[in-house]
Amino acid sequence: MANTFRTLLVVGDEHKKIANKYSLDRGVQPYIKYRFDDMAKLHEEHIQYYKKLLEHLSDKDNDYGRLLEKELKHQEEITDFENYQEITRGCWYDDNGDAWTMENPDAHYKYEKCYDRRIKMDQNDEAPFSNPFILWDGTKAYSAKKRDIDWNKMHMFNTGLYESAWEVCVEGREPEDDTEAQIKNSFSNRKDYFANFKDKDEYVAHSCAFWTYGIAYEDKYLCGADEDSIKWTTTFFERFIEPLDPNELLTIYEIKLLD
Repeated sequence: MANTFRTLLVVGDEHKKIANKYSLDRGVQPYIKYRFDDMAKLHEEHIQYYKKLLEHLSDKDNDYGRLLEKELKHQEEITDFENYQEITRGCWYDDNGDAWTMENPDAHYKYEKCYDRRIKMDQNDEAPFSNPFILWDGTKAYSAKKRDIDWNKMHMFNTGLYESAWEVCVEGREPEDDTEAQIKNSFSNRKDYFANFKDKDEYVAHSCAFWTYGIAYEDKYLCGADEDSIKWTTTFFERFIEPLDPNELLTIYEIKLLD
């Protein structure tokens, strides 16, 4: 089963309110989510959505590719009404057949959880799917002001290890110690992964940069899934962290992707 948990960075003092704003767990006033008269259009949009995903998938011979092909085939076989029944599951219907819901229309995730505490270095008390900030005083925390975070240990830390990995696995340099030999044995057959990067600098930046899957502000939510993944990762610190005021509160959440 694919890991559906991701990390979210919330910017602002009211981090609980901001995180909840983009969560499926926040209920809203009832509204029409889908109209009965649009069922043919909605069905066609679903078919085109899966076709587009498959067109942009470089390797379809994997679990994800096969899953997309299976879903596309299913969409092409069912009727407009059957598709309408599927996408409106959990809604209720009025006399026109329109589907109503109280789901948050701005939702991008669900089950948001914040480990809002400071963690002592000698305690194994970290969240399952997210790493805390490392602070200047040597402790860790999931919520801290930008100025209190030791960014030297959070961003572009331990780059030498990844430089060695590229040189040994991609450039063919012979290992110089046991660590490099272990890297070669573990990753030398991962040529397909290294091929995603244009050069060593990009690979190192992608491996060592601080980033989260999503970032939430009071007025907007941005997500790495909506951009080129390498660009999102390698430019995250420059785009989103550097411009912030030193006193800005940053909080890391764990979120679950929508089904």
